[in-house]
Amino acid sequence: MGDLNTAKYDVTIELLQKLLASNSGREKGKFVFAKDKDGNVVIEDYRLSGFLESAARALFYKDPKTLARVRRNLFVSDTRVEPPKPPDGYLTRPVVAQAADTSRASIITSEYLAPGTRISFTLEVVPPDALSERELELLLKYGEKMGLGQWRKAGFGRFKVVRFQKVT
Repeated sequence: MGDLNTAKYDVTIELLQKLLASNSGREKGKFVFAKDKDGNVVIEDYRLSGFLESAARALFYKDPKTLARVRRNLFVSDTRVEPPKPPDGYLTRPVVAQAADTSRASIITSEYLAPGTRISFTLEVVPPDALSERELELLLKYGEKMGLGQWRKAGFGRFKVVRFQKVT
């Protein structure tokens, strides 16, 4: 049995705003990033896959076939913060939860990565013609408007693409 026919792209993004952790990790009452054995931040592949699917829903809402191709034919791997580093700090902010008859205020603390941090990863399209380079570029460009992690609507986690290169 042969290898899958794929198109691979190396991608590097640079944070324009703080990226807030969205894992509720081991530290009680805090959202923390996954970390490697040395305490450096690990961004899971599925977080970028989720962003790309969300971007596809926003950009291709009139084209359900393209959205389906993003879900089925686009894969993220080898995600890494470059250079490896621990979180840059904590951000504490108030939140208000609304219920039908009441509201409740609380405080949330999240680890963050600072603007300027670079995250690299590989995109794979299977088969190669399932999505065009232009469609991939549009999905990534959406990161300038709506980013990764928590509190995206407030502008956190926004990024720009600094490298998008086809490798196979």
